[in-house]
Amino acid sequence: MTDLSDDQLMLEVVNHCSGAFNELVTRHVDVLHAYAFRLCGDASSADDLVQETWLKVWTHAHTYRVGQVKLRTWLHKVLHNKFVDQYRKQSKFSQAEDYAELSLEGPSSSEPELHNQRQEQVDSLVNLLVKVPQNQRAALLLVHRQGFSVDETAKILDLSNAATQSLLARGRRALRNAEIKKRARES
Repeated sequence: MTDLSDDQLMLEVVNHCSGAFNELVTRHVDVLHAYAFRLCGDASSADDLVQETWLKVWTHAHTYRVGQVKLRTWLHKVLHNKFVDQYRKQSKFSQAEDYAELSLEGPSSSEPELHNQRQEQVDSLVNLLVKVPQNQRAALLLVHRQGFSVDETAKILDLSNAATQSLLARGRRALRNAEIKKRARES
């Protein structure tokens, strides 16, 4: 099944082919988990969110429209909607300390100083991200971390392109303002 496209696999999933479903999970689980972790800031919550996303994919595979949207975009939309539902139920977002487990992806540097410097940059960004409203944070993560285009991000967030661009602009501005305030406190 590894030679089938995502769309072909989804057509199989509609017919409850567990092999096709397992192949899709293998292909996309890591990227979905990375996005979920950055939204939630907690590995356990991210695990739950990804599991709920895959359950929804299995039970609602028939709602995916082959050729209308990329599967990767649709999966992120499902995950994002699950996150928003969870966020609304909790009516609060995790604080910066919930991001303590965030670490750099990829192999660690052979130079400890460089690795520590990069980790400090990640920690600083995470502390700034929690100060940005949830919808702006989601847009920023989708574009700058997950690599989606503005158009794909708009589809995931159920917004127009103009609204998505506005969210991104406001999110970037909020990050800059938070960074300026942080530097002023440190001075």
